[in-house]
Amino acid sequence: DAVSPIVLQDPVHVRPEAGVPMPPRGEAMIGPKIPKPSPADEKRAYEAMTFRDQNRCTRCLAYGVQRDHRQNRQSGNTVVSNLQGLCPACHQWKTENPTAAILEGFAVPRWADWGFWPAWREDVRSWVLYFDAPDSQGRWWSEITESVADMLMRGTALEEGT
Repeated sequence: DAVSPIVLQDPVHVRPEAGVPMPPRGEAMIGPKIPKPSPADEKRAYEAMTFRDQNRCTRCLAYGVQRDHRQNRQSGNTVVSNLQGLCPACHQWKTENPTAAILEGFAVPRWADWGFWPAWREDVRSWVLYFDAPDSQGRWWSEITESVADMLMRGTALEEGT
């Protein structure tokens, strides 16, 4: 499978799963508020994440997972792209090692947009960007290269052709 390049356009970024323009870092976007997920939406997000991850830990592939927010839970962020399945041992590791969890792709810093923060998936042994719903080919994520993941985590915008 070929890895599709992810191109971020400055000064406006686009969230790949929704096509929603995002302002450059440090600038506020004026416009309608995005409604926060209802309890039913959150329940569907948890169910979709469990289906996407096949009830396996994204870090060690153990069966039987706890539902985990990649970016710590806060109002409005219980969406599929911010959720992952972690076994109890890996969930505890993430909690006890927050810096390592960020660098290894299992946590998102509070200041970051989880839609642009790479995640590591052990089942595909690749960095990915998650979607909130499967794409037209049934994929829940887009695989990205390690160099793209590194650029995104450093906040470096990619330009066409890199």
